[in-house]
Amino acid sequence: MLLRLRSLTPALVVAAIAGLALVALPGASSGQSPRPDTEARLLKIVSPSVTLSKGLPGDIYELTMRASVRNTTDNPQAGSTVSTYLRADSGRRYQVLTTRVGMLAPGATKKVGTTVDLPEKVRAGSYQVRTCVERKLFMDCQVQQRRIVLKPAELVIVGGEDAGDFGAVPLGATETRTFTVRNAGDITSGDITADIVKQPIDSPVDEDYAVTGTTCEVLRNRETCTVDVTFTPVHTEEIGESRALLRVAAQPGGRDRLQLTGTGALPPLRPSA
Repeated sequence: MLLRLRSLTPALVVAAIAGLALVALPGASSGQSPRPDTEARLLKIVSPSVTLSKGLPGDIYELTMRASVRNTTDNPQAGSTVSTYLRADSGRRYQVLTTRVGMLAPGATKKVGTTVDLPEKVRAGSYQVRTCVERKLFMDCQVQQRRIVLKPAELVIVGGEDAGDFGAVPLGATETRTFTVRNAGDITSGDITADIVKQPIDSPVDEDYAVTGTTCEVLRNRETCTVDVTFTPVHTEEIGESRALLRVAAQPGGRDRLQLTGTGALPPLRPSA
């Protein structure tokens, strides 16, 4: 019914508007609240756990994620995924795994899990682990207390302080030692170089030592390689002990040094006939 407001006095106009305000909205008289937006309370991530498995030396590290997803709505939910993110203190973030949840009945809880290789793009660092269930623009996340720590590549020459002692070697003879190099870190090293460094700098016997072979190229986590070093003395111990450093280096990987020592000895005299 249309009102012709122009034919009414101002007092009647006010009364008419007040009367319209009393008209009940659909459903208001039933006492029911408007239905909540289900997108605002879709899914919940429950007890996520992400672990890092290092396996054997040289193996690609594996990430294993286990969690539960709960459908908090009164409707079936599909199309959701669970993802895990690693976030460094610098703000650098990696999405390292994703798995589909599948159909979830109303009020249901479903366990999900997956194991994936740690992406090679992930650098050394200490990472916060965040696992999220996602659907369209909705996301529910939990951060686990235990962080994942990846140590940078670190080259180490295996052995104690005496590992580089060649002892007394007869003049003109050659003694060969094989040294083991290990990557003590979690990240693959760069190309490895091995050389001899004089010590002291003005040593007259710096050519007594030489790197004659190596299996070192790059090293994955905890892998090892070898470096062959020869000692061929040309001076006797009267000149002094022959000293030098074996140096291995890579970027990334840093460097390590091992002290090499040895002396030249006169060959034993043969008895005269």
